[in-house]
Amino acid sequence: MNLTLDPPTEQRIQRELARGPYREPSELINHALDLFDAQEDWLLRNRDAITIYAVLHSRSRSPPYLTQATLTPAPVSPPHRPAPPPAA
Repeated sequence: MNLTLDPPTEQRIQRELARGPYREPSELINHALDLFDAQEDWLLRNRDAITIYAVLHSRSRSPPYLTQATLTPAPVSPPHRPAPPPAA
């Protein structure tokens, strides 16, 4: 697959390659996609809590603040690593 990138995006990729552990653009893009997948997964797992939080704070006149009482997100596991087996 060949991609055409705008100059700012290409410069951003080159900066990340120069300072990060990635040797090839494909490694950087794979990592970025893993992070995107993890974020999407987190949002899906926490959809109900996010909706409740939004509803609760849409009725409030004070700015919304995340607190342990209003939203407890599910932990995010590293992408592409199997979860440990449950304790017996």
